[in-house]
Amino acid sequence: MRHIFIVNPVAANIDRSEEIRTEVEALSKAMDFEYLFFIVEFEGHESIITNKICDAFRDEPIRIYACGGSGTFQRVLDAAKGFKNAELACYPCGVTNDLLKCFRDSSGFYELKNLIEGETMTLDAAEFDGRRFCNALSIGMTARIIGDIDSYEFISKFNRNFPYWFSSIVDVLTKREIDYQIEIDGVDYSGKYLLVSAFNGCVYGGNISPAKNAKPNDGMLDFILFKAVKYIDTLMSIKAFCAGDAEKLGDRMMIIRGRRMKIMQRNGLEMTCNIDGEFYKTSGFTEICMKENGLRLIVPQGAALK
Repeated sequence: MRHIFIVNPVAANIDRSEEIRTEVEALSKAMDFEYLFFIVEFEGHESIITNKICDAFRDEPIRIYACGGSGTFQRVLDAAKGFKNAELACYPCGVTNDLLKCFRDSSGFYELKNLIEGETMTLDAAEFDGRRFCNALSIGMTARIIGDIDSYEFISKFNRNFPYWFSSIVDVLTKREIDYQIEIDGVDYSGKYLLVSAFNGCVYGGNISPAKNAKPNDGMLDFILFKAVKYIDTLMSIKAFCAGDAEKLGDRMMIIRGRRMKIMQRNGLEMTCNIDGEFYKTSGFTEICMKENGLRLIVPQGAALK
């Protein structure tokens, strides 16, 4: 089996590419395996590398190690869809690696040797507008926050979380709820919402967990429809939303388990979307659907989901 390492050097604050290259070379000699090593040079380069590698070695099994954060893994996963010869591993080197929060103990993922010796676990994935993801999708508030956060980067010198929180407050005070046309498994849920989300995993953004019971192997997605209320109540509701305290939100938040959602903004404008940390915009009637057994994930031996 050929092992492919794709390293995103800007996934975190420190470039670990040479450190990882040295470790891979040493492990290949000790464990006797062939490998190819790539360093991401620009945004989206992971997708190009993955697609070319999967196609070039389509007649043999390969393992692709996405060395970065949630976004790096999402781009590799999306590019590998349709190639049955590829297994994927998440080597966490980024700011967030949300998929790993679904496991009882994620410490084994931080050792490359454990992944190289690992076993295959088949998990579900999902697709939105043709893009495959494994963890979470958000449309509306949190996606806009990610999209606007660079505008407030100048205040990160005081605290690295300040741009996120400042962007959140600005969004709540200025953009508010949007009128959506929504259908989940044939049932109409159209209305005005501050945020619409779909969860395959239980965490996104590193520590935000509104869908605590979502599991990436049950064949279902947890769709969340979150309503806006008065400004100060909205800020307090967001805190409860992030913690998954649904009982504190009452009818402000609906959780619907299903397999397929169709959604569009009634005003016809583009929707702002965040897919596993990656920022997108799309327009028109768009579908989110479950892809059961859509991810062949390499996990350390004995790893178990929560």
